[in-house]
Amino acid sequence: MKEFFDVATIRSRLESIDVDPVTKQAYLSTLLNINAISDLLSPHPEMEEEDGRPQLERLFQAHQSRKQQLEQEFPVLATLSRPAGWRPQ
Repeated sequence: MKEFFDVATIRSRLESIDVDPVTKQAYLSTLLNINAISDLLSPHPEMEEEDGRPQLERLFQAHQSRKQQLEQEFPVLATLSRPAGWRPQ
């Protein structure tokens, strides 16, 4: 349940698309939050049974849902988070 995005690359890619600035910022914020929560959910042996883990997992899912919603509304956003050199199969 971890995911990390290259936000600097995505930010530069956002400059070249025709989407309103509020949506661009919402998408970047969502990706940054996913990165941060993913880091918190990364395995740390001494913290495996942390009390807040279920809440973090729910928060992660909420941000994933927000990302998917934005990508459904603005399909071009889905292509921005693909790795460099990505090609359709």
